[in-house]
Amino acid sequence: MKLTDGEKLLAIMLADVLKAVGADGEINADFVINALTGGHTWALKWKYPGLFHDESPDEEIVDEVGRILTMSRVVEHSIRELSPEDLAQIPEADRTVFVGFDGNQEAHYGVARFMVEELGRFDELRGRNMNSHMPMVPAYLRMADAYDHVQGGFGPLSLDNIQTILNA
Repeated sequence: MKLTDGEKLLAIMLADVLKAVGADGEINADFVINALTGGHTWALKWKYPGLFHDESPDEEIVDEVGRILTMSRVVEHSIRELSPEDLAQIPEADRTVFVGFDGNQEAHYGVARFMVEELGRFDELRGRNMNSHMPMVPAYLRMADAYDHVQGGFGPLSLDNIQTILNA
């Protein structure tokens, strides 16, 4: 990555401001300053690959995100609609289906954030941490395939169908 001297100065000044106000975000201000002052601008792209895009994600990724978020919405809603007896059969850790995408490795992360925060879609995800910090796409796609196979009609999914999806 090539930055002009002015861009480097601005980035360092902003990193200094982040440090001064004690902001605790996903960007490590000390890392940015060290990379820029040490001549390692390439390291910024390695550390934060989700921030630097050469082009927009392809339609396949956008479609996958929509499919995954739709499946998650239906399954989580269906879990909430279960009777107490049926709900007890689903471990608490499995009741939240969508736990985000890997912000550093999966282009799906940026698409999902944009869908929720900018397009106003999937409002139930607003405020939820979208960064899983681990790859999730393969698991979500298995679950979405299972969802496509079992879902039919309207209304909540049955306990059996929920378990089939969660175990995919």
